[in-house]
Amino acid sequence: MKLHSSVERTLLILRGVDRTGFLHRLSTNHLEDMQAGCFSNTVFTDSNARIIDMGIVGNMQDMTFFIGHGNNKERLWNHLTSRKLLDDVQITDSTELNDFYLLSSPIAGDIIGSREGATLVADGPFTLAVISKNVDHSPLLKDSKEDANAIERLRIENLHPGPAELCIDYTPLNVGLGHLVHENKGCYLGQEILARMRSRGRSGKQLTIIEGEGLETGVDGVTSWVEDIGLAVQRINP
Repeated sequence: MKLHSSVERTLLILRGVDRTGFLHRLSTNHLEDMQAGCFSNTVFTDSNARIIDMGIVGNMQDMTFFIGHGNNKERLWNHLTSRKLLDDVQITDSTELNDFYLLSSPIAGDIIGSREGATLVADGPFTLAVISKNVDHSPLLKDSKEDANAIERLRIENLHPGPAELCIDYTPLNVGLGHLVHENKGCYLGQEILARMRSRGRSGKQLTIIEGEGLETGVDGVTSWVEDIGLAVQRINP
């Protein structure tokens, strides 16, 4: 297994009998029937349907994990912990106990993988490897390469939103995450707004690939770029 760029992620561990229902209630995707040993993707939104974080939910026999993005950790933590109410849910931040790496090919299916001490899940066009800092990384890192530009280009070419797009400025429909917004699921914050946008066929803005020299963040909606290719969130409806 050849590891590529290390990345900044957040790892939250949830325990308690209500953990799956708790995440299901607060997120845009349907998680309630997820089996142990499987993972799925979802988005958490605020009351204005703006993104709090997008990430990977993995369900195990005795706990559930959520892998998100470091830039969003504080907002996500506050969002989850303030809404536990009477749920039997305990949330632990295990970010600092683990390292995160991307492999430049996706994992097939929705089964959580394990190889050479790493936990493997899909992250868009990549496989995300989560490795405990208690594990000896040297065999895994022996043939690895830090190729951040190639990883970023692959992300952009696949229209996969990253930290610059997963922020309070956008809704899931703005940044190509409509497939993670379940059409028949209610309850979560922002659901009515997203349903109304869909019913009217008006997402407002849409994530697109933009190419050319001299790309600049913030100009023409550009959110992230590398060399001559980037992502932009641009208005598509009048």
